[in-house]
Amino acid sequence: MSFFDKIKSVFKKKKPETPPVVPEGPGPDDYGDRGSPGAGEGAVPTDAKLKSFRFSYDGTIGGDSYWYRFDAEQEPAVFAYESMVYPDYGEKKTEAGPELTEGLTAIYKELKLCEWDGFDMVNIYVCDGSGFSTSMYFEDGSSMRANGSNSLPPRYRDFKKRIDGLFKPYVERLVEEKRIEAVKKGVSGRIDSFLCNFYSRSGGPKYGFLMHTGRGARTNFEVTVENSDGKYFPEGKFVFHRFVDDDKLKFERLDEIVRKNGMCEWMGFDKHSEDAGSEWFQISVSYEEGHIEAMGTAHPVNYEEAREEILRYVSELVKEIQSPEQ
Repeated sequence: MSFFDKIKSVFKKKKPETPPVVPEGPGPDDYGDRGSPGAGEGAVPTDAKLKSFRFSYDGTIGGDSYWYRFDAEQEPAVFAYESMVYPDYGEKKTEAGPELTEGLTAIYKELKLCEWDGFDMVNIYVCDGSGFSTSMYFEDGSSMRANGSNSLPPRYRDFKKRIDGLFKPYVERLVEEKRIEAVKKGVSGRIDSFLCNFYSRSGGPKYGFLMHTGRGARTNFEVTVENSDGKYFPEGKFVFHRFVDDDKLKFERLDEIVRKNGMCEWMGFDKHSEDAGSEWFQISVSYEEGHIEAMGTAHPVNYEEAREEILRYVSELVKEIQSPEQ
């Protein structure tokens, strides 16, 4: 057999097949949590005075994210807060009373937060979700620091409920102060965008409007109506989506409605009615300077008048835009 025949015979031989590698899946008790569980049950709480507290919550995509900061090292103590619900308000802070030190100390001891120190966990099986970070520092140099992403330490839900309740009076007062400042400043310039929803919760009409000046979008005038009673739009379901020139949106008419009904006073309105059948609404009007956002199942002053004028304004725009097409 020649040398080349020997080479051929080697390549003709079948190589042994390697079995495929099958990755191991999670076991029955593997819930995806990875990281450090913290100090645990052996941790001893401190009796030293609290110097500072931090907590931040990162909500799901499109959800609420906010943080609290409390500093007792100075006199008087300071509480600060910021939330994505009120992005224009930025950081808000105020003097804090002794009840915050007392309340946080009680939460620390009753919920055994010393056991959380060093908690740093992430759940690798959750792609979205929420996360938190918190810390407490004391005068004797001890501390508690914990972080989690879709993974929570023991008693976390009780902890979050209690701190939210403790800080609630401060948050409400700070938000109202910022709201009043925004109302006094008002809005100016031209309207850039308008979003509006009126949703009946008792089987009646549901109106949804979205309008904005052209920014390269496929549509900038969208009307979606369900269960229409025929007063302003055809009965039943009505959908009208178009791209129109900015001047055809007639935002000057909307500005007249806003000012006539004192809708600047609606800034930051977010209240709910005990009446289960009360209509839910959402309104956002953005100007070159400032914007109005309001929502809820309770209704602000001049709501009915403004609602009727908005429905008439949008329905007339639809007819004006339709007329060249007919």
